Amino acid sequence: MFSDLTELQDENTQEEVTGRSLSQLGWEWAIKDQNAGNTISKALHVDATDGDIFVAGVFSGGTIVLGNDVLLNRGGFDIFLGKLDYQGNWIWGTSIGGPGDDQIQDMVVDSNEVITLVGAFNSSVFTAGNHSVNNGGGYDGFIVNHLNSSGGWMNLDSITGSGNENITGVDVNSSGGLIVSGWFDGSSAQLGQVNLTSNGGADMFFATVSNTGYWGWVRQYGSAGDEKANDIVWSPSNKFVAVGEFNSSSLQFNSSTVSHGGGQGLDSFVIRSNMNAVEWVRKPIYIQGDRATHVTIDGIGNTFVGGQYEIGNTMTWGAVQASCYNGLKGFYVTKISSAGSVGWAQNYCARYSSNYYQSSLTSLNSTGSVLIVGSETNTGIKTEGSTSWSNCGGHNYRNTALFKLAASSGQVDTCTSIMDTTVGGAVWQSAPINKMILAMERHGDYDNTNGIQADIDTDTSAVLISNMSSNGNSLQWQKSVGATDHDSIFAIDYSNSSGIITVAGIMQSNSLRLGSHVLSMGDNPKGEGAAFFIAQIDSNGNWIGGEVAPFGMNDLSDNYPKWYLGGDMAVAANGTVYLLGLYDQSIYFNGSNYSLNEYYNNQYFLASWNATNGWLHAENLPLNDNEEAKIALDGNGTLYLVGKCQYNTYMNLQSYSSGGCIAKRSVGWDWIHHGGGGCEIDAVAATTNGAYFAG
Repeated sequence: MFSDLTELQDENTQEEVTGRSLSQLGWEWAIKDQNAGNTISKALHVDATDGDIFVAGVFSGGTIVLGNDVLLNRGGFDIFLGKLDYQGNWIWGTSIGGPGDDQIQDMVVDSNEVITLVGAFNSSVFTAGNHSVNNGGGYDGFIVNHLNSSGGWMNLDSITGSGNENITGVDVNSSGGLIVSGWFDGSSAQLGQVNLTSNGGADMFFATVSNTGYWGWVRQYGSAGDEKANDIVWSPSNKFVAVGEFNSSSLQFNSSTVSHGGGQGLDSFVIRSNMNAVEWVRKPIYIQGDRATHVTIDGIGNTFVGGQYEIGNTMTWGAVQASCYNGLKGFYVTKISSAGSVGWAQNYCARYSSNYYQSSLTSLNSTGSVLIVGSETNTGIKTEGSTSWSNCGGHNYRNTALFKLAASSGQVDTCTSIMDTTVGGAVWQSAPINKMILAMERHGDYDNTNGIQADIDTDTSAVLISNMSSNGNSLQWQKSVGATDHDSIFAIDYSNSSGIITVAGIMQSNSLRLGSHVLSMGDNPKGEGAAFFIAQIDSNGNWIGGEVAPFGMNDLSDNYPKWYLGGDMAVAANGTVYLLGLYDQSIYFNGSNYSLNEYYNNQYFLASWNATNGWLHAENLPLNDNEEAKIALDGNGTLYLVGKCQYNTYMNLQSYSSGGCIAKRSVGWDWIHHGGGGCEIDAVAATTNGAYFAG
């Protein structure tokens, strides 16, 4: 649906760093974690029968986790595909890609749950399961099929040529037959056994593909300029509707000729065709530049086409006019019947006239009598044309404005805005469910809006998948994918006997990739959670595993940053790791039956872990969270604790007064001693048989 192959490079801009090498400094090796970078939703499908949800997109960085499935990035941007049930539980997840940047343009799912993805890749080798294709230079187009979790990746094929090749749209009919749209900008391109020769600039193509991966009918259109097909759908009676853009002075579709409207930039086109020839062509009369990017169709063949336009004069489709003049760029949605008659036309633009404001169409889907329009905007949007709507959205860097329209008239039924997001797919589930499913890219940390709590606190993007009510004011559930945030290490230990290095820290990212190991804190839909983690490195610098303890941190924020103090760690001679930390609400220890709930607003805990058995023990501690606490182990494995005590009792550690305190623990807690209320004990250092304290 999107033709711009520079999109991923813009999202994945890397900062150049120079400096002396580690070998020059005398270091033997260096190692770091890899967490997920950008995660962007591109396509969404909801099964009308059982409500199952399929979402696809791209991710960079180390890894993302979809339920129990860990997806490792191969380099650049890879493509992810996942399935959830109607309650938001992950059923499976998988990924495809290579060492370069790979992008998905469209997805379709047939009645047997064969999933087809199309797009383009510039990886030297592009891999899907056991299937691989080599890159011929630039970007090559691809088409790949996946059958549920058991069938896996079935077929993979590519389009190669002398320039860039891109498959932009795909649809499936009731018999499982596929039809695709795309373009190539080199002198030639190869689709299966068919060789295409350019007419000049970029040429568009359309082709059928069997559900077993065999190319069938192929058709090419082009002229001296750039002509690109951006999306395609099957129409009744084995016909199809496609949309795109051209900038040649004229363009021939079999016996139909369309002329450029003059003025600047690109012109939109919409065609309906059978396998022999194009039946009709429609385009708006507009001189400022416009391009058709999305198309969807209802059950009787009515076409809904959407696209972008540069703000200028009135846009005319047949006898229907739409005018919306504010801002720099806007988008349009138009209804065309199966016979080619224009039913209605709507233009969407900024409420205000400044050229700073612009809006773009990101999603268009039809379900029954409902049309869902998703857009990205940096201001409030209004719509004018066959009907009108005064305002949706808000002032911010990148926001979603989501419109639910009556497909018959284009009239807005509901509008919902979601701050700091871009919607990659929005699907209406009709009665009796009456819900909207959204897949959104998350940009920032704005704490939002009308019921869609799209407020993951991330430094980079995440995908949010939300199930909400028809008016956007009631969130049923929400899942996050690939959230990346603050991750830090607060303690490190080195074993002279084994050479193993143990580190402890706090992660707010959805997952951390440590070599071939992945630490995942699970879903974090509102950015109010984190996890303590323990990880180990062998003497050669290889990550050898670790574990996490996720916790809530609703009351722990930048205004009250005690959690940034992290905690403390001590490692016994036998490899047992003791972890001291501070959590809010509750904490659970992955892979064990241990979990704790707070007694105070924020709660200290002590836990132990080893690489063989995982978490061994966990307990709350009666310590004041306004002061740091520290631990140390002597040569006998006895633990010493310092901090500021509260008045309470945990386990057999009894604290009957407040103030600085020290405690000793061997098998259980042996004793605790208190100082006065003004006493602060700040440090502890263990010896062979005992410990020193300072404060």
